[in-house]
Amino acid sequence: MPNVFIVNCTTGETVHSYVQRRQTGWEPHWFADEAYLARPYNNTVLLYEPTDLSKHVKQVNIKRVTDIRLSPSVSRKFFACYVPASGKGEPAFCRIYNIDISSDPVASKSFFTCDNVTFKWNAKGTDLLILAANEVDKSNTSYYGDQALHYANVEGDSCIVQLKKKGPIYHTEWCTDTFCVVYGFMPAKATIFNLKCSPIWDIEEGPRNLAYFNPQGNILLTAGFGNLQGTVETWDVEQKKRISIMEIPDTTHLEFSVDGMHFLTATLSPRLRVNNGFKVWHYSGALKSEIASSKDGNESFDELWQICLSKESTNKYAKPTIVFKKVEGIRQSTPKASKQAYRPPGVRALEEAKKEENRKNKNRKKSKTAKPSEPPVGNPVIDFGFSKLDEDDRKATAIKKKLSQIYVLKQRLAEGESLDPEQMEKISKEKELSDELKRLEL
Repeated sequence: MPNVFIVNCTTGETVHSYVQRRQTGWEPHWFADEAYLARPYNNTVLLYEPTDLSKHVKQVNIKRVTDIRLSPSVSRKFFACYVPASGKGEPAFCRIYNIDISSDPVASKSFFTCDNVTFKWNAKGTDLLILAANEVDKSNTSYYGDQALHYANVEGDSCIVQLKKKGPIYHTEWCTDTFCVVYGFMPAKATIFNLKCSPIWDIEEGPRNLAYFNPQGNILLTAGFGNLQGTVETWDVEQKKRISIMEIPDTTHLEFSVDGMHFLTATLSPRLRVNNGFKVWHYSGALKSEIASSKDGNESFDELWQICLSKESTNKYAKPTIVFKKVEGIRQSTPKASKQAYRPPGVRALEEAKKEENRKNKNRKKSKTAKPSEPPVGNPVIDFGFSKLDEDDRKATAIKKKLSQIYVLKQRLAEGESLDPEQMEKISKEKELSDELKRLEL
């Protein structure tokens, strides 16, 4: 019984179907000019012409091949493939093939320990990033396994990308002849490399796990979504300088507009079913437009499942001239997410009980005489309260969090953003909090 169907979008007619037993790497792929459809099948990669998908016209024999990714190049037809390690001691490897020349690979990279890979071609279709991952980290430094980033090109060159900080590799993003990598234990680093895999800009560490270039390549956006609070920063790539910083929590989708000056953020279902909607931002940090779901007072929709910007040629727009002053925008209507950690009802009840017990203990101490009575001989004194050290640690942690918030506010103020009186008051307490932190850490 076929389980993969290829359908004519105009007529709705099924033009071909076949059986696919693999759960990963099963997708058929089209070359950019749609001259061929390619799919891996039983130690081969089969190539079909769109006029007749019932029989293949070319095949490349690759033993144990499980996954392929086609180059976006139109002039030359390359594809990358992944072959996992065998049980006989043969390593895993990735190879690049040119189907127009021969069935021999033009580039190859082997891995002695690799469970899976992720391919990412650049827009020209000539250079490839390979993220090799192991599900288990033998050094026991990461719960999520370990990763390594490799580079290869269609000329046959390949190397490993040397990263300066240990930890996960969150995201890689191409920009013509450079690429950005976000990596390392939090706070994460972001580094831009050239095609020789040499770093050309190390961006300061921060709470981020994503990176995006605008289509013209002169603005880099870094963001921390998912389990991070939604800090978004924009950077001038040429001057290697930050443009703006903003908070956009609960974001599940982000993309740049073709004009290179605006970007779209959205909260989509089913990833998040609350606060669904989308916003359009200027790279300087100004909110230009916002549409929320009917749950938030808008009658257009209840849940938002998908959104995208219209596609146009980037040649229509010149490279934007970057300004560091925030342009005029609108005020956000969506309330900011609470930064207080979630506590289950049972824990809240325990905390209330502890507060009540501490209050009673405090009252008992006040009612005692100046000299407390000696405890009976042989009975140890048991203190069920918190130690002063624990209390000081909790205070220090709270102060550090406030100082971090003040740092973000000062950055926004330095970039010309107007703050409300409550935020200005928070900034005015910076010295007081710093002095208190020094006292607690003595």
